[in-house]
Amino acid sequence: NLYTVNKIAAGALANNPAVLSVTVPNTILEIGDEVFRNCTSLAEVTLTYGIRYIGRQPFVNTLVREIKLPDSVIDVGGNIAAGTLFTTTINIEDSSHFVYSDDGVLYNKDQTKLYACPARAEGTVSIPNTVTNIAADAFFGCFRLTYLNLPKTVNTIGGGAFNVAGIWPDLSAPESTP
Repeated sequence: NLYTVNKIAAGALANNPAVLSVTVPNTILEIGDEVFRNCTSLAEVTLTYGIRYIGRQPFVNTLVREIKLPDSVIDVGGNIAAGTLFTTTINIEDSSHFVYSDDGVLYNKDQTKLYACPARAEGTVSIPNTVTNIAADAFFGCFRLTYLNLPKTVNTIGGGAFNVAGIWPDLSAPESTP
């Protein structure tokens, strides 16, 4: 029998320091949470067209410095660069389902979901009032943020959205935020 693998389960390749590089084949539609967690030698990942979903913190505690999101990706579990050992760049194409703001924040195309604030962000970040959802780990590693303008339109904040962020002690959310 011949089987086609279309999902890499959460943590499937985790804790393997021998992994140096990975090319995810185009048959894979979904990559689970923390799939490469603690692959401390992993420096290069190639994600191919066909992947539709990438789980939360897939590259935590790796050496990955650049992630190129194929246009086929329609959603991610949160800040996919969260927890990498170096500042990691997320590259997107013009035809992607994602868009960067002028200050480097990653949103979905219609800017209703905020996925990632760059760890290098400083001072104040103003979130547009189109945002209703902040993804898990969105502000992970944003040590230099001092203020976050959180609009009343935000009604969902993902787990760990403000872990290891400089604003955490002074964060206040609108009353409408559950």
